Amino acid sequence: MFSSPLVTTQEIKEALAKSPDSIRCVDASWHLGGDRNAKEEFKEGHLPGAVFFDIDQIADAGVPLPHMIPSEDVFSAKASELGLSSNDTIVVYAKKGSFSAPRCWWTFRAFGHERVHVLNGGFPAWESAGGSVERGEVKPVSTRPSSGLVQTSGNAWMLRSKGFQGRLNAPMLRTWRQVLSQSEKGKEAAGQVVDARSLARFKAEAPEPRAGVAGGHVPGSACVPFAKVLVDGDVNSFRSPKEIRKAFEDAGVDVDSPLPITTTCGSGVTAAVLTLALELAGRKAELSPVYDGSWSEWGSRADLPKSVGTDP
Repeated sequence: MFSSPLVTTQEIKEALAKSPDSIRCVDASWHLGGDRNAKEEFKEGHLPGAVFFDIDQIADAGVPLPHMIPSEDVFSAKASELGLSSNDTIVVYAKKGSFSAPRCWWTFRAFGHERVHVLNGGFPAWESAGGSVERGEVKPVSTRPSSGLVQTSGNAWMLRSKGFQGRLNAPMLRTWRQVLSQSEKGKEAAGQVVDARSLARFKAEAPEPRAGVAGGHVPGSACVPFAKVLVDGDVNSFRSPKEIRKAFEDAGVDVDSPLPITTTCGSGVTAAVLTLALELAGRKAELSPVYDGSWSEWGSRADLPKSVGTDP
């Protein structure tokens, strides 16, 4: 339906006007810290038919790290509970000041769903364009049956055939072991690691927001603060592909390299901003995997090497 991972308000309006069921809108707003409640803000206003995707809840509950990607079964069940199916075209967006929509986009892509897009400009752009806004609590209808077996016709039965069926696309993500190997081999042999945090945090000149996490960065990595690929003062809007390329090139990152460019950040959220930006610049997302644990994992482990300042 859409040719780019990024879609405009006009494209969404036209799609909804033709067929209200042609796309499924997903609000993936998230805020670091406790000063804003994304769930409550969703009730105050959301796109037509939208559901709320909680990146802290749709996560691996068995690890102490924030919003780590869950198992195939858990994600498939959670997505189905939101009323989503594997046949849906999904459009993700976020509220003003929230930069988490690309994380949701990346998660669906990591589970093999190609028909997922991000609304450029997010909810503010939708409101500014006069888009219809719904309010109130939403209670999604699950796309999975209440029991494991569903009768299709006569004596034919299907097992859990409905709903969202995610299959992990392993090249979309990296573990600390893979990042360590990439760091030790060097970018010329194994590809570049790119950090989306601020330069001050990258250099360990500013403290980390999470307790018990050291400062610094993965040795040999480059720093491309995620704001560099976004419009000034607007974390919901991406720059042009040409400007995105320049942001990476200025940091010494070859966007066209056949080797992987692993993105990392504080907890895997703004790393996904860079992965989406790289796809907009013409690079396949599978070649720009997200290090899911990111600095929340790396910086809290005494056994992993860390650099401070700027690498030579």
